[in-house]
Amino acid sequence: MSAPVVFVDEPGYRLKLRRAKQHLETIDRDVRAFIEFNLAGAVPFETKPEKEWTIFKRGDVKPISPLFGAFLGDFIHNARSALDNLVVAMIRRNDPGHSVEHAYFPAYDGSAKWRNEIVTRDRTAHGPAPTDGVSDAVLTAIEKSQPYRTKPMGVSIARTPLMLLQAASNTDKHQAIHATTPRIPVPGRIIGPNLSVPRGRLHITPPGYFKMLKSRVAAPGTPLETGAEIGRAKIRVVQLPPPNVEVGVNASIPMEIAFSVEGKSGEITHWDLWDMANEAWRVVLRVEEAAGIHGLPRQDAYEWAISN
Repeated sequence: MSAPVVFVDEPGYRLKLRRAKQHLETIDRDVRAFIEFNLAGAVPFETKPEKEWTIFKRGDVKPISPLFGAFLGDFIHNARSALDNLVVAMIRRNDPGHSVEHAYFPAYDGSAKWRNEIVTRDRTAHGPAPTDGVSDAVLTAIEKSQPYRTKPMGVSIARTPLMLLQAASNTDKHQAIHATTPRIPVPGRIIGPNLSVPRGRLHITPPGYFKMLKSRVAAPGTPLETGAEIGRAKIRVVQLPPPNVEVGVNASIPMEIAFSVEGKSGEITHWDLWDMANEAWRVVLRVEEAAGIHGLPRQDAYEWAISN
């Protein structure tokens, strides 16, 4: 077994972000193991007349561990606090004697909020802005990192990585851990560079006994649980299998883990977590560049990404 990599020369905010990535890798590994275990093997079925739908249902599904919500909280805490630590580090770099009691990384949903909270803030009435004490160059870099500036086309501000991270952090810290639901995702969702959620497929094994005339996987949002439908098909009997042949349907269906808190909007999936980690890393690199910090280990965007 190789020795763990120790990043002794990196500042604390980077170490927190690297720890967040370790939590994320644990979540990703356990998600994959859960899905592979519960989707493995063919599902037996009894055919209906070929003009009717034959419905395929999953047998016993082992419930997902309730600790997933706690794992998520560990990831969220390290990722969000890494950004707060980044602002503190930039204040101390620019002005070692400056107070940091007010400091945190702001994430705003619009330029008006930035202007009111940072630029034209009444500091006599409301105290210092969370970024007071950083250099002008770093302040510009933080503003360029705001969700309203980095929002991809077609994505709402509320669904941008930093806003999701902030909302999840507030919920986990002040209200409750997130419940977890394994479910079928929406096909076509972008989950990485040149990588999107594929459409699910159904096929009968072994071949030669039945022919699928039409088939469809269960609708997006369908939970992976005992007795849940995984798909349906209209089937023609080609020939009846002999008694010693076990025929079943194999489902090649992507799955996602949704994290949510009852009564709260803005659920997230395990794929969103990679976007959060990458966006936090982009912020770190952007701010360090503005501060003139060079020579630290560097990763480009999506180097921390879900594997294909």
